[in-house]
Amino acid sequence: MKNFRTLTIISFMAMVVSSSLILSGCDSNQVLARLSEEWDAAAIILGTGPSSKAEKASAPTGKGTREEITAAQSKQNAELLQEVYVVVYVKAPVGQTGFGSLVAALNQGASLEGVYNGIVHSADFRKLESDHPGASPLALRFFSEELARTELEMASITDFPSTSAQPLSSPVEPLGTEEENGEIDFPGASPTAAKAPSPSPSVVKPTERALMLKYYSDFSGASFYTLKRVLGDELLRLCTEKSGDQKDLAKWYGAWVNRIDGLHVDFGLALRNNPDPELHRGWAMSVSSDRLRWEVLNRIHRVINQFEVSK
Repeated sequence: MKNFRTLTIISFMAMVVSSSLILSGCDSNQVLARLSEEWDAAAIILGTGPSSKAEKASAPTGKGTREEITAAQSKQNAELLQEVYVVVYVKAPVGQTGFGSLVAALNQGASLEGVYNGIVHSADFRKLESDHPGASPLALRFFSEELARTELEMASITDFPSTSAQPLSSPVEPLGTEEENGEIDFPGASPTAAKAPSPSPSVVKPTERALMLKYYSDFSGASFYTLKRVLGDELLRLCTEKSGDQKDLAKWYGAWVNRIDGLHVDFGLALRNNPDPELHRGWAMSVSSDRLRWEVLNRIHRVINQFEVSK
């Protein structure tokens, strides 16, 4: 697997070199800077860690080594959380007082899934749902089709109550937001689990089209923020269900990325935009489930965001 990742990065870098050298008006310094950025991006997305330059910077040097490593990890967590904010809130975390606390939580070992759940089930997110009713037809259609496929992948189909298309009735802030002990606790699963839709066993599952039409009708008028939250929750449930068999999860992920990339949405990195299912299957076999789940969430948020903007 290590050789697979190395060869993939080398192939990717060769592509970047060739494309960078033919860019008009780019001097050698610009090309080298672009290569450095793409190398770091490729290393992070493939789960191989930072570039050799970053590794050298954080290598043991004696006094202050622990602080240097912590600073490097904190910087990476901050960059990752910045992406979470941009694709979830559809804006940069400018003036967000809780951003630093969330970075600190990641630094302390909180899961990215827990932090994500804390964000999309918060009062701030609920306000966005309330302030932006009525998703675009394109966003609603994608949501309905993807939710139908997701439900049919699982052992049971979620029974959504009539209130599911509405903003959260009682948003739940991450536990310990007052930082009583200098720590913040983020639940790993949905903080609204007690009131969340529950899976209902069905002897005969409906067809994908029947489910899609039902969801299109049931969620008509819902905010695109609500659509992102609901679909994200269900995809996390699917990932949890498949997590018992890493090969099965990786195979599903590779095929899923191949289909989603066919929508021609920019997912933030060249490697994310590569539709090769084998590349993504191999990547999924080499990273933590927490990182894989964010990649799934990242894609559905970006797709719905783009379809909403185009209305």
